[in-house]
Amino acid sequence: MFLPYLLAALLGVLISAYPHFHARVTTGSFAWIADQDEAGLYLPIASQSYWNHPQRVADPLFTEIKPANYPWMQFAPFSAVARLLSLPPTHISLLWRLFAGASLGLAWLFALRIFLGGSPLAFPLALLLLVDSGLLESKLLLKQYLLLKQAFFGDGSIFSGKPELHPEWRIITPGLSLFALLLFFGFLRKGVEKPADKQRQLWAAISLGLLFYCYFFYWTAACGGLLIALLIDRKRWQFYATTLFSGTVIGSLEIFRSWQAKNAGISDWLQRTDKFLPIPHFSELIIPKIGFLLLALSFVYVWKKKSELRFLWAQACAGLLLLNHQIVSGLQIENFHWAYHWGPALSLLLAVMAGQWLASQRFSLSTPKRYAIYAFFALHVAGAFTLRHLEITRSADSVDLNSDLRAILGEGPLMISSHEGIAGDRNLVELFSIQYNLRPLSGYIATLSPNITDAEWHRRVALNAVVSGFSAERFVASQAMEIEQWVWGPWARSPNGRTELFDARMNAFKEVKGNLQDSIRKRAVYYVVVRSGSSSRPLGRKIHAGPGYDLYEL
Repeated sequence: MFLPYLLAALLGVLISAYPHFHARVTTGSFAWIADQDEAGLYLPIASQSYWNHPQRVADPLFTEIKPANYPWMQFAPFSAVARLLSLPPTHISLLWRLFAGASLGLAWLFALRIFLGGSPLAFPLALLLLVDSGLLESKLLLKQYLLLKQAFFGDGSIFSGKPELHPEWRIITPGLSLFALLLFFGFLRKGVEKPADKQRQLWAAISLGLLFYCYFFYWTAACGGLLIALLIDRKRWQFYATTLFSGTVIGSLEIFRSWQAKNAGISDWLQRTDKFLPIPHFSELIIPKIGFLLLALSFVYVWKKKSELRFLWAQACAGLLLLNHQIVSGLQIENFHWAYHWGPALSLLLAVMAGQWLASQRFSLSTPKRYAIYAFFALHVAGAFTLRHLEITRSADSVDLNSDLRAILGEGPLMISSHEGIAGDRNLVELFSIQYNLRPLSGYIATLSPNITDAEWHRRVALNAVVSGFSAERFVASQAMEIEQWVWGPWARSPNGRTELFDARMNAFKEVKGNLQDSIRKRAVYYVVVRSGSSSRPLGRKIHAGPGYDLYEL
């Protein structure tokens, strides 16, 4: 009983934290950062807690505590553990991935044991789902094969951006929260078996309530799935209704906290980041064809043969429908994130269906067949680790970020003041802010900050350029390129919107240039970091020349 869980957790840790183990072997340090989301958003928030207030989650742009619109449980505990163990803030990522691997290994096996009634097939199916890169699209086995083919024989385009060959291990989501969704599915299945059992009702409600504290896209789809289950599984409607009501009550504190954080911030940031942005009802549709096809085919199975699986089908259905809720709501809420719900739900349903079918065959495996199955499984796991290795060693964003990270960490600690503002090159600013408890002036974290207006956002972008030594001509060219590729907010959806954004940036540049000292003082910008050999001359005095970067003091 214990050994399968131990092995599942171990495999999860190995594939999740493999980038850190690889970094330790090749560089001597466990520090590794995947992409811009991690370097520019999640680690700055976590490091803010690490350096200043381990049990609070706050916006890294400010010295004073201002709200950051992210769940407490995904940041503060890991920051506190890193501080307790005297680990550097960059190692918070290692703790995240260790937890993700162990929790998902245990959760997949837990869920499949419940669904398959303790069948020995639960263990190999859990390991397969744990490593399969097609999980989030329910393209089990197929996508992994196609990615391997493209990696070795394609044009290399899959490595041009961030690591995306194993999106199921993305930090923070779904890596740190998927375990809670699997627990919910497992406890819901136990309740479906005995819907009148009060203890099972309680566990189902608690597991639903936990989703509210983990991830917005999980609890909304989970609640939608329960409503669909009410309609298609009338025999158990009271159990679904009780779970929905009780779980929502348990999660109501997080709803209230999110509401407070939303209202405490400035409304500009919501539309700036595609949060509740009005769009035409039939625009920006997401139609995963294989997902809808598998949903239709599996419905026949659960309707005719396995009514106890209707709730899981309803969960996958809810996630797929919410991808395009704008048809009804007219809102964009970064709708693609519901793939983190429907993909695992439908993949779990397919695995359960396969396990039930195999168990019903009652055939005995000859020795050659058994070894063939072992060989196939070993090849599948090897293929998963091959993709994991390739995405961390070849993906352009990851390679660039970690090259900068090694340059900064390799010198040892610099004698610079903490809590000060820092401007300059985006990657370097983010890494310095994490390592030295500084406040980034601009960048990804500013775009997503709920505490600055659009006008302030533009001023920060402009000021960052000015103190980095950009001429007016260079600023015009850089903004023209950036805005042409912009994907968020009302500006990305029309030529007029892009023109409006460009004009706002130009006006901000003039404003900042005309009142430079006050602009610097108001935002407490103290340091500027740029790449060595930059054609621009940053403001201030050079205080350090590092490997590949120069640090200035204003």
